[in-house]
Amino acid sequence: MHKSINIGMNICDLLLEHSQVATPKNSSARSFGISLTHLYGYNRDDDVNNWDYTDDDNGNAVRYRYIVGPKYLAFLKAMMPQITAAGWHLTASEKVGRSRWQLVFEPILAPRTPRTAIFWHLTPQANVQSILSSGLQPRESRHGFKYPQPRVYLIREEKDAHLMADSFAGRDKTPLQYTVLKVDLRKAKGITLHLDPELKDVAVYATQPIPPQFLSLAHEVVPQRQRQGH
Repeated sequence: MHKSINIGMNICDLLLEHSQVATPKNSSARSFGISLTHLYGYNRDDDVNNWDYTDDDNGNAVRYRYIVGPKYLAFLKAMMPQITAAGWHLTASEKVGRSRWQLVFEPILAPRTPRTAIFWHLTPQANVQSILSSGLQPRESRHGFKYPQPRVYLIREEKDAHLMADSFAGRDKTPLQYTVLKVDLRKAKGITLHLDPELKDVAVYATQPIPPQFLSLAHEVVPQRQRQGH
């Protein structure tokens, strides 16, 4: 059951109530969005639309996304110090039309997920030898997202690596060859995995480096557009 929001609370009390979301505990992404809407005011709901959210199986917040207009955007900019203190981070802000912006919020650290399985990592072929020698190092996104901290992304299913290679190839300025690495963290210590805010059923991330002893070469991947000669 989602936690209810007391709209009679003042702004400081309300945001303190949501400060546990980053753990995350006691709150959902939906309730976070509702709290902001209450603070903004229902009489201006036409400035907010197309909202959606993702929680994990236990109701813990993973991601909140919606499209807003200029008035709501100004409201959020003024609120950002309190939103950050409450444990949320603005990961993406993209203009999607005339005076419309799509925003993506996520907890500073998404809910944890077990590392009792084999994972996979997709990387350009040119990086393979360095990774197998030095391990995977957390990095900023190269695809437009502004994460609250550098990350290492891992894929849950090997078959999804091919789909991700196709997706990355569509964004690459020059064609790249990709390689899939096998990542076995079942005996690793000190590495915590978190749900991916956009693809929680497909990928997870770590904020710590992954040493080379947990990595091995799986196979190369040729993106679809290269297979078709595009």
